[in-house]
Amino acid sequence: MATRWLFIIDVQKGFINRWTEAVPARVEALQGDFDRVVATRFFNPPGSLHRRLIGWHRFDRDSDDFGFAFAPRADAQVLDKATYTCLTPDLLGTLRGDGVETDHLA
Repeated sequence: MATRWLFIIDVQKGFINRWTEAVPARVEALQGDFDRVVATRFFNPPGSLHRRLIGWHRFDRDSDDFGFAFAPRADAQVLDKATYTCLTPDLLGTLRGDGVETDHLA
């Protein structure tokens, strides 16, 4: 049987607003339906393009923005990333380590 994965991408306090406020509760409820849960967090490191080019200084690792807006389940794998994409070397390594050999992106 195939492993069922849930990828939770950047559901962080700093991205929640009146249009997205229902997302965290829905994400929490979904986690139990999957074999594996991977949650990513965006961070904005010093010297990043976000800081240099557009002057955006939110999402420091020690800021409230950076924290999850939901409670990840205990065995969730958390991947921090300094890019908007979820396709990081860490994530691809996780997939390869679990035997995933082919992926399809849309």
